[in-house]
Amino acid sequence: MKFRDIFFFDTFLVPKVISVLYWLSLALAILAGIGIMTNQSFLAGLFTILAGIVGARITCELWIIFFKINENLTAIRQQGEANNHATTQQTPPTSPF
Repeated sequence: MKFRDIFFFDTFLVPKVISVLYWLSLALAILAGIGIMTNQSFLAGLFTILAGIVGARITCELWIIFFKINENLTAIRQQGEANNHATTQQTPPTSPF
């Protein structure tokens, strides 16, 4: 990543941040589960931990999928533009006669 990419939207910063958000959400789910285990019931706390872990994983994977789709579509567009540029330069002009 170049310094220029921070100010222009050529690349995204969020995919690099998703793993940090994932680990923070795991820690939050575990802390919330432990809090529920000590104040309410053990099973409710265990369920909170498991649901938090699965929910965080699914959410982060969906974000990653969205950004991968964007990267693939950008690559397809660039490849199409390169092919169009190459074919327009190679075709000789035709005479109307």
